[in-house]
Amino acid sequence: MLRLDAKAEIPIGRASGPEVPGFATIGDDFYDVGSHVALQTAVLHGDRLTIDGTITKSKNPVLVRQAVSIRGKVVGTAVEGLTVTIGGDVFNGAGLLLIFIIAILIG
Repeated sequence: MLRLDAKAEIPIGRASGPEVPGFATIGDDFYDVGSHVALQTAVLHGDRLTIDGTITKSKNPVLVRQAVSIRGKVVGTAVEGLTVTIGGDVFNGAGLLLIFIIAILIG
């Protein structure tokens, strides 16, 4: 089971977002994998959430510099249909535990 803990600040309207929109950690207790992700972009278009980043540190050195993308639909305070892609591997639905904090900057 993939575990994703993330925090992202997403600008809305004319608000400008932070230079670094957030960070995330990705883990898998079964395989003893843990990685840190630097988020480069965090965008909300209507109800569609798009976040992209890169793994900066990992217990598995092969994962360092792999691209990470997080996609989903924001419904109220939840994100539905969440998909996390790491390199070419896609994780969604069952098997994905998510702890996600989105701070939306309203401007």
